[in-house]
Amino acid sequence: MNGILRLNAEFQKNIWEEMTVGRLVFMPVAVGLIAAITIRFSGAEIVPGAMGVVVLLLTVLWGSRMASDSVTEEVANRTWDVHRLSAQSATGLVLGKFAGGTIYSWYGAANATGIAYYFDHGSLPQSGGLCLAGLVAQSAAFFAALALRGGNTSRRVQNLIGQLVGLVAGFGLRNLPSLLTVAGPDLTWYGHLYQTRDFVNALSGVVVAWFLVGGIRLVRRDMGLRDGPFGWIVFTIAVAAFAYGFAPRFAAAFAGLSLPPDPTESRKLLYVAVGGTYVALLGNPGTYERLTRLCSRLSRVDLKQAWRDVLPWMAGYALCVAAVIYTMVNTHADALYAWATLGFVTRDVIVVTGFRLRNHGRGSIMIFYLLAVSIAGPWSTRGHVWAAAFRPTEDGSLSLAFAWGEAALALVLFFGTFRKLARAARLDIGAATT
Repeated sequence: MNGILRLNAEFQKNIWEEMTVGRLVFMPVAVGLIAAITIRFSGAEIVPGAMGVVVLLLTVLWGSRMASDSVTEEVANRTWDVHRLSAQSATGLVLGKFAGGTIYSWYGAANATGIAYYFDHGSLPQSGGLCLAGLVAQSAAFFAALALRGGNTSRRVQNLIGQLVGLVAGFGLRNLPSLLTVAGPDLTWYGHLYQTRDFVNALSGVVVAWFLVGGIRLVRRDMGLRDGPFGWIVFTIAVAAFAYGFAPRFAAAFAGLSLPPDPTESRKLLYVAVGGTYVALLGNPGTYERLTRLCSRLSRVDLKQAWRDVLPWMAGYALCVAAVIYTMVNTHADALYAWATLGFVTRDVIVVTGFRLRNHGRGSIMIFYLLAVSIAGPWSTRGHVWAAAFRPTEDGSLSLAFAWGEAALALVLFFGTFRKLARAARLDIGAATT
């Protein structure tokens, strides 16, 4: 701790702001009062459970608010630019602000945990899961606040959105074990048997790490530093690999959807690749400037610099193409189905990118479009001829025609937008050569 205090100025600043003498005294008194009231009206045996609720409220509910506010307060006070232009590294700034901005909630959680430990005779069966739920909620809210900074929304709205994201993430992962244990206390991942709660706890740690890495990349962008596509590409591949570990459960999980009852291995791989592509497409569809720069550098065959501007969904799309080729080589019966799936993905890539370019970065339209596709596709009527217009069907030729026809129509609709992009790329080439 002393090393962190000496080396991380942001963490040290937050410590002094959050951990004042009055607050240090108030928290144990408040938590002790809650324990005393619980003993008075419900008995001492209820105290550990009550303290668990206190930990959850402090770390998830209040902690997510504190994490979001640690960012929005700096933006509102116009001190964010001072931080990002300082000598502090992006990693140090993010970790210092995240840990320091939420430390008071953890101080309260430590007091509640100590009381629970005393009344539960040295047993803390819930402590690990509660702390991880708090970390997930706070990291999610912190990342959401970083993603929303500098927009037109007010500080109150940004805090509300950040807190909602944190609550959904924290309580969602907190309740995930109970959802997964419906079929039993264990789950199978890549053929290995795991205790569901232990698996979810490990997953929570990975989620926290990803949120913090995402926050570091956002701060690096604010500092004028450019990252290559490695982060999103690794994230896309990681999501695909994680989901593929549950491939044997696909049939049960998708029982209510219009998917094959027992998908083949090639289709499982295709579903995972498509899912990773949509995650990347929604998370980072790209900006007009980045797409222009990428097209310009590809035209000049400047592959080293173009690599930095490769968009994450492009890696996902490449995985989809690889999955289609794998299907053609190994399962000829699924070839039309795989090509139809690639056609629908191509259609959505064109539409989302076109919306992104035409609306100068406003993402509400493309989000509604992806939501409509995700609802209309899987839940379209089985056996109906028009189902092939929304998703791949077993009648591969019909869905293949619809998929690539819709992709061509999307390209026609956004042809003017892409032509402007190509013209801007040519102008960029001219500027680079003069």
